[in-house]
Amino acid sequence: MGGVGKTTLAQLVYNDRRVEDCFNVKAWVCVSQEPSISKITKDILEEVTGGTFDGNFNQLQLELKGRLKGKKFLIVLDDVWNDKYADWDVLRRPLMTGVPGSVVLVTTRNESVASIMQTVPIYNLKGLSCDDSWFLFVRHASRGGSATLHPNLEPVGKEIVGKCRGLPLAAKTLGGLMRSKKDAVDWERICKSNLWDLSNDEILPALYLSYHYLPSHLKRCFAYCAIFPKDYDFEKDELVYLWMAEGFIEQQSRGNKLMEELGDEYFNDLVSRSFFQRSSVDPTGYVMHDLINDLAKYVSSEFCFRLDCEDSCKINGRIRHLSYAITECNLAQKLRLRVLSLSHLRTLTELPDSIGHLKHLRYLNLSATAIQYLPATLCGVYNMQTLILHQCRELVQLPNNLGRLINLRHLDVRETNLQVMPLQMDKLTKLHVLTDFIIGRGNGSCIKMLGGLQHLGGQLNVWKLQHVMEAQDALEANLKVKKYLKQLNFMWDGDTHDSVHERTVLEQLQPHTNIQSLSIVGYRGTRFPDWVGNSAFSSIVALKLSGGQHCNTLPPLGQLVSLSDLSIAAYVSVETIGYEFYGSCTSKWKPFGSLKSLRFESMLSWCEWIPFDGEAFPVLEKLYFRHCPNLKKALPSHLPSLSLLEVEGCQQLGVSLPRAPNISEVTGSNFPCLTCLEIRECPKLFSSLQETMPAPNLTRLLLMGCLGVESFPGKRLLPSTLTILKIWDFPSLTSLDWEGLQNLHSLRELQICNCPNLKCLPEEGFPLNLSHLYVSWCPLLEQRCRPDDGEDWPKIAHIPELEINFQKITTLEPSA
Repeated sequence: MGGVGKTTLAQLVYNDRRVEDCFNVKAWVCVSQEPSISKITKDILEEVTGGTFDGNFNQLQLELKGRLKGKKFLIVLDDVWNDKYADWDVLRRPLMTGVPGSVVLVTTRNESVASIMQTVPIYNLKGLSCDDSWFLFVRHASRGGSATLHPNLEPVGKEIVGKCRGLPLAAKTLGGLMRSKKDAVDWERICKSNLWDLSNDEILPALYLSYHYLPSHLKRCFAYCAIFPKDYDFEKDELVYLWMAEGFIEQQSRGNKLMEELGDEYFNDLVSRSFFQRSSVDPTGYVMHDLINDLAKYVSSEFCFRLDCEDSCKINGRIRHLSYAITECNLAQKLRLRVLSLSHLRTLTELPDSIGHLKHLRYLNLSATAIQYLPATLCGVYNMQTLILHQCRELVQLPNNLGRLINLRHLDVRETNLQVMPLQMDKLTKLHVLTDFIIGRGNGSCIKMLGGLQHLGGQLNVWKLQHVMEAQDALEANLKVKKYLKQLNFMWDGDTHDSVHERTVLEQLQPHTNIQSLSIVGYRGTRFPDWVGNSAFSSIVALKLSGGQHCNTLPPLGQLVSLSDLSIAAYVSVETIGYEFYGSCTSKWKPFGSLKSLRFESMLSWCEWIPFDGEAFPVLEKLYFRHCPNLKKALPSHLPSLSLLEVEGCQQLGVSLPRAPNISEVTGSNFPCLTCLEIRECPKLFSSLQETMPAPNLTRLLLMGCLGVESFPGKRLLPSTLTILKIWDFPSLTSLDWEGLQNLHSLRELQICNCPNLKCLPEEGFPLNLSHLYVSWCPLLEQRCRPDDGEDWPKIAHIPELEINFQKITTLEPSA
């Protein structure tokens, strides 16, 4: 049954940290109705690798086989309909190369699909109980998500919930509808509605009711979504721009709200009513449930139509919104087009001059095409609102007369090869989104052209700041008054002979205090201007400083009260991080009070971090040190919330863990929340930890590149909570100490890699709960671990999943 929660349950499993720890590779693929096995194979391959693949079916299968070989994987195939055994038998072949314990998890409404694919018992998900349905309904029906309703509404509310048949989707959607109905009379009207008797078997009455009572402006916007295929990944901004182009959002004659703001409200309203839900794969994306997609097609059938590649049918003459895949199109015949998307049409290298005839065109999407230039005639399409050129990597310049597009509001040129901006950019005064601005040399595009673009919002990347010859030009960019900008990225490229000028330029680039994310890359001054780290920037949540060759001191970032994510990399002149880093303090103020993630990388001269006298970093959860070869002392004295510490390439680091000010040994109380610790190529740090591991709740530990260690682990060194232990690159290790292993009752996985002098396994074997043992590049152990006749074989024969030198000893098929 659709809407019962199969996908939601699978998402909870897929995203669970405990599940993540068990697999090397994870992939989620939405299958839906009638896909080819070749398409599914391609989707799995692209999910596994994160890349794009073309080729015939055989090539795709060979590539997938190679990518999964020797890996333990979890692959979710969501919403499978195909029940042809031969197809699934072919699909399984590259999946058989995974190690034992690999899992293929399938969700389906069709029991015949489950019976064909299963190797373990089917789990039939039943509907929610009356109490659970009521709880879910109330959470969505009450403002603020409380668990109670007004007593007058409870009886009729429970009657409505009873009609949801235990389906979570129906309860959520109806709850979202009832939240806008405050009067008991309205609740009674909906409860007694004739629409509950809807005869269409494909549409749930509860969902149709939710649509029926939508405001008219939301009905139009929702119905338009019928042109998108099932499992489409929606981006909020993309959909809002399309609604604007189609005329579904109109500028209010009264009030100050922009069309973009209204569209954002429309979208959020549909999300709150469960017509959209968050994507499990893309944290910024949204998806539409299959049953909601069916509803959109049902209510829009007269005006919206989606034609699949293999379809052939007559299109109703009243259709106004059409979606179909094309290989060629005569644009000259489509004079009334408002929206044209040629996204991912990789054979497209140029647009015809006839594009200029489309005077009504408002939205043009050429993303991920091979387009090399845009015809000058495009600049005569005066109604254009949105031009998307994202990932047009062959595109090196924009038309010189781009400024004629006086109604342009959104220009996306991310990941193109543009070298400079056209000189008429300052005429695009209605621009609300400009993703990138590239500064030219000499008389090329000047940064002061940004000055007239008062409405810029969202993200702006400013490239090649080394070309700013006059600091006054940076001031005239007027970034300080652009209150809608949320994310700013400043980039320099190359060295400088005038660090004072560089500092002055950055000083004049001070943004509005509404900025939420800031990145400064390649800055070439010796110190930062006063605005960087100023407490007035109370909205900054993410900050990245990278590649400051000459800067020898860091700004007072501890004053940024909302900062939660901080990354500092390649500041090669910084030797000490001291009190200036924390900023001015008061009795009520804690430096870095909101910081959750802190990363230091490639700080080649950094040798000391001076701790703050009071309490700092109270909520810090993740801390990374990478390639800081001269760092000898690090970490504040108290990190109560730390859950992950990663140290790599810090050869001089001898004390890296928090210590109380007046004691000389590390105690477990310093790390009550630390669950994951990685130490790579830090021999002095490892030596300081040989006596005790100050993390009583540690579950995962990786130790890599520890020279001179002959026996490991020491007695009572490792906490009993440990579930995964990885010992890599111990060239001197000769023995594993049973006294240090015997208390690891929770240990599930042990990896021993590149320990060439390890002679044997402990005489007592390993803890009984160990279920995964991987040994590689340990030549002295290879013979001793051979099945049946190896001297150490009796010690490990009971372990379910065993791999020696990349050879599986046990053979279990992946589960489905």
